[in-house]
Amino acid sequence: MRSRYRAFALAGVIALVAAGGGGDDGGGGSATGDNKDCTWVIGTMGALSGDFATLGLPISEGVQYAVDQANEEGELACELEVRKEDSGGSSDQAPGLAQNLVVNEELVACICPYFSGETLAVGDLFTEAGILMTGTGTNDTIDDQGYKTWFRAVASDGVQGPTAATYIKEVLQPQTVAVVHDGQDYSKGLADSVLSELGSTGVG
Repeated sequence: MRSRYRAFALAGVIALVAAGGGGDDGGGGSATGDNKDCTWVIGTMGALSGDFATLGLPISEGVQYAVDQANEEGELACELEVRKEDSGGSSDQAPGLAQNLVVNEELVACICPYFSGETLAVGDLFTEAGILMTGTGTNDTIDDQGYKTWFRAVASDGVQGPTAATYIKEVLQPQTVAVVHDGQDYSKGLADSVLSELGSTGVG
């Protein structure tokens, strides 16, 4: 039964993205309230409270909005349901919360994790479970882990860093740049990428 749900994972996420991006008002799809005898769960996990909630809540709310839109259009074979887990942005809490998600037989995908540290902490778990995860972690090392079910939702540090450095050098044109980070997987990776591209201009 679980393999059947996994087969729908990518299609489910694509449906969410399409629904969240708006659609044609000119018809199509069945009305809300159609009776469906199955449920596909879309997980989401990240900082829904605490210091990083301002980053996590918009993602969670976007997932919920997309699911609501898809259910309203009624074009999917099963009703979609969101399961939210609040990690507070902590990579220490993430594995236990991810386990809570993957044991659900109706889970088809997780729009998660939100941060790089969380992604590195749970990537193996989602891969072993065969559950698609797509999140906003940007650290370049995520790509080196061999996660078979991981898909990036945003560009990596290796793309963002040089872009930021080019803007600093060509538009701002400072004589010296200080690059500061707080030691977290996300910030350190991005800072290192910017500093590497700045070369002798940057001061880390």
